[in-house]
Amino acid sequence: MAFSSKVPLVLIFLSSLFLHAAIAELVCEDLPNSFCAFSIASSGKRCLLETSVAGDGSVEHQCRTSEVVVQGMT
Repeated sequence: MAFSSKVPLVLIFLSSLFLHAAIAELVCEDLPNSFCAFSIASSGKRCLLETSVAGDGSVEHQCRTSEVVVQGMT
């Protein structure tokens, strides 16, 4: 009897995980640099890996959202 009462709780928990994954928002600024180049944000805009050079010569990469909107994404 105890097993059958836990089944609905397990199903609710699993469905909440799937729902969270389905409505999760992809923000370019939150992505690691290794995933940035071919990613598309939830808004439909492409992610862009920007390179900046500091005054001391060090190079920094940062993932940003571009203004290019992807059309016909399926």
